[in-house]
Amino acid sequence: MKSTLIRSVIAVLLVVGAAGVYMYPQFQHNDVHANTSPAIGGIFGRENLQLCIANVDGSPAKDEIMQQIHTAFATVKQHPEFEKAGLSAGGGPKIRAGCPSASDLKTAQAGKRTVAVAGPILTYVFITSAEELKGVQFKHYPRVMGYEQMCEGQFCNSVSNALYITAEELNDPNKLVEALTAGIGLEIKQAPLYGDGVTPDDKTQK
Repeated sequence: MKSTLIRSVIAVLLVVGAAGVYMYPQFQHNDVHANTSPAIGGIFGRENLQLCIANVDGSPAKDEIMQQIHTAFATVKQHPEFEKAGLSAGGGPKIRAGCPSASDLKTAQAGKRTVAVAGPILTYVFITSAEELKGVQFKHYPRVMGYEQMCEGQFCNSVSNALYITAEELNDPNKLVEALTAGIGLEIKQAPLYGDGVTPDDKTQK
């Protein structure tokens, strides 16, 4: 019975379409009907929006970083699509220090962490450095990519995001708000190309 339910959930997800490894995973807002829960990040059953904030090894971010994230998120919640996407459900966002797994950015598993059941966390926020980002190409800023995926055969769909933020960007309120907004799948006005030399723009990706 449980396996049948899982297959049904995956089948519904695949109607949306397969997600590529380095695609910018944006979750569309969902209509909320009476007596039903919103599909947070495209997944029904998640009680609320959850983010985890960690270093690339998964260890908890420092208290001052958590404070910066909470301050920035107060602005993120003002996004016109935040309520429509059901992201205030379940008492509002839950932001926790530390993630259940580490970053897999420079591994063959990057963006391909396949799970049978989507977890409660929509966005994994990893605090990184310019040195750790060397050799990794993102299409645009902010640095968002798929983290976990669910698959049916050869077709896979992203069910959670990974967002990479440098320590310097944490100290830029506008950039931090923009990054967190994109990290939870909401649109930003315009995704500017990297110009700081930290992450080269990959012009091969359209």
